[in-house]
Amino acid sequence: MMDFNLNELKESNKFLNNLIDNITSAIFVVDNNIKIQNFNNSFQALFQKPEDKILGELCGNAVGCVYTIDQSQDCGETENCNECLLRKSVLKAFTAKIPTYREKLIREFYIKKKILKYFQFSTKYTQYNNQEMALIVLDDITEFEIQKLILKQQNIELQKTEQPGK
Repeated sequence: MMDFNLNELKESNKFLNNLIDNITSAIFVVDNNIKIQNFNNSFQALFQKPEDKILGELCGNAVGCVYTIDQSQDCGETENCNECLLRKSVLKAFTAKIPTYREKLIREFYIKKKILKYFQFSTKYTQYNNQEMALIVLDDITEFEIQKLILKQQNIELQKTEQPGK
């Protein structure tokens, strides 16, 4: 029989919470209604919203999805929701228990103002307290993707100058 040390378990939880809150990736957990049940500090910093505008909110509403705001509808009800890669991945996690790894999402979001964002995300089915949940890890790769586009354009311009007469 394995002995449980309650103090060690409590310290372990504190350590894990501290670790999760200091990871630079935005991490959040949604229930099977795609409502946010938990999130880390990076999530809150990325989307610049107070806790009461995140917890219990539908994912798209909480992250400022352009479609929910522009169409004045909840996440899951806009004409674009069926094509949302994040939504599809979360639903696949729940229905088929299939994770998604490093998928890209490019879309405008309202984060203080309307802004184009490039995200890379992963989703995974999990259970907590006998409830089905999906874990989502999201990284903002906007700066990296913009630099790639700039370098690509500069490369095209450089090739044009190296090929006179074309």
